[in-house]
Amino acid sequence: MHSKLLDVQQERDNALEKRDEVNTKLQAKLKEKGMWIQRHDYVQQLHKQELKQWSEFKDTMEKSLEKQVLHHALEKLIDEERHVVCNELQNQFDNGNKALQEAKQEIQETKMILMDMEKKKRTLASQLRQAQGAHEQLLARERSARATVKLQHQGVQLNQQRSSLPKPSRRRKKTDMVDP
Repeated sequence: MHSKLLDVQQERDNALEKRDEVNTKLQAKLKEKGMWIQRHDYVQQLHKQELKQWSEFKDTMEKSLEKQVLHHALEKLIDEERHVVCNELQNQFDNGNKALQEAKQEIQETKMILMDMEKKKRTLASQLRQAQGAHEQLLARERSARATVKLQHQGVQLNQQRSSLPKPSRRRKKTDMVDP
């Protein structure tokens, strides 16, 4: 009986340990998810900065070219500058577009990772609920085992009390001894 109680306590301890492990894993996954969200935000911020720089550069170059268009003799020079600027802009645009594609790919990868982490989170939450259910079952078993032990102990005490009471004598009465 005592060994059953010890077994139940051991099962409860194991369930608590399992629950702690699941909680630790869940916290680690939540921390990892936070890091991926920060990375995603950082990539978005870089993308916005590049677009702003591109726009500013484009505006600056347009203003520069507009000032030089005033004179017909400078038209050839302006055309050459436009060609150079267009090449530079195209290179920058290509680089920016490449960076944008890489950022989009990283965002997609981050989304996939976040979805995977969400799936793992749901799995861990399910495992946690199962562990908590097992823990509750073990607690119920423990309470039942304690109640059984208590009832058996009370039964032993009752038997001891009965055995200590004097037993009624089983002698025959004199009237029962009459010969027929």
